[in-house]
Amino acid sequence: MTHQEFLRSALNRKRYWARSLVGIKYFSNVQPNSGHKAIYELEKMGLISGIVTQNVDRLHQASGCKDVLELHGNAYQVSCLNCETKFSRAEFSQKMSQMNKGWMSIHLDEPNQTDIRAD
Repeated sequence: MTHQEFLRSALNRKRYWARSLVGIKYFSNVQPNSGHKAIYELEKMGLISGIVTQNVDRLHQASGCKDVLELHGNAYQVSCLNCETKFSRAEFSQKMSQMNKGWMSIHLDEPNQTDIRAD
């Protein structure tokens, strides 16, 4: 979903956050791969002076990279559209889970299902 689609309707935002609540446990457990580690080694040797990335997963930082510019931000912080208050994604997901107890067991057909429609 593009940012414009997200902003366009409450239904789009509802679907995004429903899917996010399901997917965050998988997303949070991803580890840096050999490519991330190789870039870290290049940075450590002084062969590169920084990393510009479109990735939102912070895997460059998890591999040890220090000088990373995230063009699209990252998936570990969310902002309120009304007041721009920022929350950690983990804190926000925990709050959503508490506010929607039992919701996932009702809407997920299979325990490992990762796609969901909130409408």
